[in-house]
Amino acid sequence: MEGLERYAVVSCHVERPLDNSVWQAFEHVLVERPAGFVVTPFLRPPDSASGEDEELWLERARRAAGLAPLGHHTHWGGPSQARPPEGADAAAVVRGEIAWLRARGVEPRWFCGGGWYLDLPVAEALAASGYVDCSATTFRQSYLGEGVARLQVPGPRRVAPWVRAWCTA
Repeated sequence: MEGLERYAVVSCHVERPLDNSVWQAFEHVLVERPAGFVVTPFLRPPDSASGEDEELWLERARRAAGLAPLGHHTHWGGPSQARPPEGADAAAVVRGEIAWLRARGVEPRWFCGGGWYLDLPVAEALAASGYVDCSATTFRQSYLGEGVARLQVPGPRRVAPWVRAWCTA
């Protein structure tokens, strides 16, 4: 099609950046840039409650940020719980992680919620922090039931006040 600019975006949610074998394989992908693509790493911050090594995480996040634009991925219930547990304040978790990252000089630009979770308070926290959210999809994941918090849109969109209409099941 004439006048149509074609592009592709490649990203990877890094669930276990502290696992040495996972990190080694992932770092190789970042360096090698398969098919010439820069792979944007979405890193889940360390969970201090489960004893994850914050200094090693920071070392690896800084390495990743030196190789590609950095994204922030979160699991609201720790390493093995992608979506927020019952009663969790998901927006407070995200704001806390953003503050923790920035206090250590780590500045992701993109965000994707674990389990594709997004609700209005989280969207507002992301917008206030200048993040670009990548949690929205154009389809419902088969494992997500009716009525769960998520964002489905017909195509690329920016988080804005009208997100209220879309933050529905």
